[in-house]
Amino acid sequence: MTKISLLISLFSGRLKQFDLSLQSMVRQQKNKGLIELLVFIDYVDNRGVIDVLKQYRVFFRSVKAYLVAKKTYPVAHSASRRNFLALQATGEYIVFSEPEMFHIDNSIERLLKQANPQNIHNWICGPVFAAEDFVDQSGKMIVNEYRNIPHLDTLLGIVQRPDVLSSPAFLHNYHQIDYEFYKTPFFVVCFNRDTFLRLGGLNQNLKVRGFEETEFYQRFKRLGGKIIIDPKLVTIHLPHPRSLNQESQVCWDFYNSTVCFDRSQKLGELQDVVYRQVVIK
Repeated sequence: MTKISLLISLFSGRLKQFDLSLQSMVRQQKNKGLIELLVFIDYVDNRGVIDVLKQYRVFFRSVKAYLVAKKTYPVAHSASRRNFLALQATGEYIVFSEPEMFHIDNSIERLLKQANPQNIHNWICGPVFAAEDFVDQSGKMIVNEYRNIPHLDTLLGIVQRPDVLSSPAFLHNYHQIDYEFYKTPFFVVCFNRDTFLRLGGLNQNLKVRGFEETEFYQRFKRLGGKIIIDPKLVTIHLPHPRSLNQESQVCWDFYNSTVCFDRSQKLGELQDVVYRQVVIK
């Protein structure tokens, strides 16, 4: 029986982070037969990702990749990707993650423990550390430009020694995301699959993109669902390169919060890409 399906949508420029993410998982993984991995590779040049997935195939019950052969719309729709992967999953519980999420200590085992009949109406997540913004020598704020990934040995050491997260060296570049301000955390989240699909998944037809998680929570809460924050389910959001300067980043964020996706899409329907499935062996 597949207990958990791990769902990841991968964009270009994050291959190193994705490799580190999988390393952090497999170093904790004691139940190889309980977790399947499904990855949507959202760019055409995907050979490197396939090579990485082959390295870790033995640690999962199965690994399936969905490869984009052609894009028919310029902006990727995150809600459709997540819904699509949820439909393909066979696990009793689904975990949405991101390719740059590095898992600390025994987070994978904790997810397995959370996947039980008592939690079918729970939105399960944990503390997330993210790269801190910083200023250049002139004092000008540079947003989301910290690109240095901690050395591999340091990261793998944190898996076994999470106390490193409170060290001055780590906190110089990372901060813990405050869920008092970020009300619907969706970096690494676990749902009962049937509950998620019964609610219709994330809304693919919002007039305004960027609020899928907030809108889903409104429906989830009406069902009796609640967000559960497990303090030991800790992850690090590894920084990844951005090619946009601050002005362009603001323009991009503004565009992405207003672009319309009102196309009457069905659950998990992908209207903006042509794809094919590959089973990694």
